[in-house]
Amino acid sequence: MSNYMNLLTFKLGGQFFAFNINFVREVIEFSKITYIPLAPEYIEGIINLRGSAIPIIDLRKKLKIAKSEITPNTSIVILEIRLNNEIATVGAIVDEVKDVVEIDEESLESAPAIGMKIHPEYVEGITKYNNEFIIVVNIEKVFSFEELDEIKSFEPIK
Repeated sequence: MSNYMNLLTFKLGGQFFAFNINFVREVIEFSKITYIPLAPEYIEGIINLRGSAIPIIDLRKKLKIAKSEITPNTSIVILEIRLNNEIATVGAIVDEVKDVVEIDEESLESAPAIGMKIHPEYVEGITKYNNEFIIVVNIEKVFSFEELDEIKSFEPIK
C-alpha cells in the first residue's frame, strides 16, 4: 500500500524544490524586511506578520545557491518547525512558488552523493513530477537545533 505526501513546490535558481506541506503555514508576497544587526548571514531580518515578528531566512544563502534578484514572483513561505515541545516559525524566501503536488513516497529517491550543489543531508529525497526533478528539502535538517534556538530568539514562541 502506497503512502502519499503533499509537497509545496517552488523554484530557486531555476531548479524545482519542495517542502513537505506539513511544515507550511502559509505563503505570502515578498515584503519589506527589517534588518537585524549581528544576525547570522542567512537571516535577512524580520517581518511583521499580523502582529508577530517572524525571522526571514534567505534559503539561497542557507543552501549555498547563487543569489538572484527579487522579482514580482518572489515569495516568502512561512514554515513551522518543531523545536523540542515548541514551534519555531520562520519565513523562507523563494524565487517563485509553483504548486501543491501529491507524490507517492515510494517515488522519493535518495540524493546522489556527488553532483549535488546542496548538502545531501538537506535533501529528504528527489522525485520527478511532470518531467521535472524536484528536490524535497528536509527542513528539519536544514536548521540545526542550535540554529533554530538562535532563530527562536528573534520571535515570540508559541
